[in-house]
Amino acid sequence: MLMRKDIAWLWAECRQNVEGLPDCPLHLSEPAYADLVFNKRCHGCSKAGVAKVIWEASARYCDECVRVQMVGVRHFFKDPANSVYSRFKKLVLTVTVDSRLSFHKPDLLRLYSIWVGMEEHGSWQDFVMEQNGRLEVLRAHVEACQEWKRSIDVVRTEELQSIRDQRVSFIKARLLELGYPEATVEAAEAKLQTSKQVRVSKPLDDKGWSRICAQLVSFMDDFEQSQVCEDRIQKFADILDEVRKDNLHDPDIRWWPGTADLLLMQGTSYRARLTSGPLPVNVSDYLELKAQIRRDIGQWLENKREELEETVRDMKEDFFPIGIRAIDLVVCVFYCDSCHQRIRFPEILVHRCLRGLMYNRYRVLEQEIQQREDLFEKAVLETCGYCPWSLTCYVRYLKQKRHPQQTILVSLVSDIDHGLINTIIMCGKDPFYTKWDEMDKRNPVFSLRNTNITAKVMGWRCAVSALRSVPVFTKYDRRVRRHSLMRCPFKHGKLTTLHSVRRPWT
Repeated sequence: MLMRKDIAWLWAECRQNVEGLPDCPLHLSEPAYADLVFNKRCHGCSKAGVAKVIWEASARYCDECVRVQMVGVRHFFKDPANSVYSRFKKLVLTVTVDSRLSFHKPDLLRLYSIWVGMEEHGSWQDFVMEQNGRLEVLRAHVEACQEWKRSIDVVRTEELQSIRDQRVSFIKARLLELGYPEATVEAAEAKLQTSKQVRVSKPLDDKGWSRICAQLVSFMDDFEQSQVCEDRIQKFADILDEVRKDNLHDPDIRWWPGTADLLLMQGTSYRARLTSGPLPVNVSDYLELKAQIRRDIGQWLENKREELEETVRDMKEDFFPIGIRAIDLVVCVFYCDSCHQRIRFPEILVHRCLRGLMYNRYRVLEQEIQQREDLFEKAVLETCGYCPWSLTCYVRYLKQKRHPQQTILVSLVSDIDHGLINTIIMCGKDPFYTKWDEMDKRNPVFSLRNTNITAKVMGWRCAVSALRSVPVFTKYDRRVRRHSLMRCPFKHGKLTTLHSVRRPWT
């Protein structure tokens, strides 16, 4: 009965109760307009929970249906198979969907069928004028609907924020009544704001408090323990800095582990020390702790050497010679799948991506914290702000599909790097038996002539890093001395130097 045309006035009267809602457009009926505005279902597959309305298409679509119904303008009209629709390109509304200019394909098909029906007794000019007038009306209605949706979203956001503020105030008052210190409750407010007990769109009362009281008490107990752990973790980081200052002569100090690496290292007693009581204050225990940290740093470096050696051997079997450590050879070059940089050992030990410091570092860290169940591990990650060094345990978020995927972040350069090999051969070395430190001690410098008066001068490591194929160097210029880049034989014109800067991890 309600779907009869003579009852349309009733739908219009009901629509007036919604403040600011634009009138029903001419191409929709009143029931269809109400379904578009208030019924959160997909108009393609009837999937529930579709919140976004595509006003230009007068439809709601889920992620699967939007790829079918909203077609890219450039891709569609560029296809020769769709040439019959090319004259209708400017007669459909366009909208940006997933960073792509798109249009509603059913609207194009409807326009084509209308024109085919009237083609014999109508003119194209009259049809275009009629459709342009319809487009102007539709654009005005789309703008009005978008403005209305923005206004109600603002109102709804304010309502939700007011409810959450009320819930936070109610929870803080009850926690103070339970005997928690005011300073602890204030410090926990930021985390309370993001907890699921607060982010509920319903005011909190005594009945609701009785249901979440036990969860929040457990939350506050964990928060107090984590606060104690964070203070001790920070003190441990200060002690680690002192150990660094005492060992500045160590040739491996650039590759030393960070605070999170040591605290989460297997086989150490730091977890028991930091969770059972405060750090030592007397001199003998303090010196013993520093000595233990120094020993564990050496053990961490050795563990990572063994892990990388095993990984390299597994990646390329029978490629590296037996009896020599593969990661030390100049032909062992790693490739980071996240930042697309070439890295080597031991520089890989301070590579940022292997500690979760990627382009999406905060999401990676948040995901890693959520995956860990141990309270001490969570406190370490939150305090340090990065993840411990690892080749495999961190997630990457794909650009199109926003879900985590376990992956190995580094790989070996797949093919033989001819640029690197030829550069080593120029220096009179065997690339499959020469180590990085041998080349560093020799420190050859290469010059590349661009013109008669312009040259590029670079160290050997920068040269092999900059090349991706057969090098353009013709010879090793022995006239360029070790520390005399400015005494290059090209004395006239511009001198360009390339640098390979690699900052140590701190």
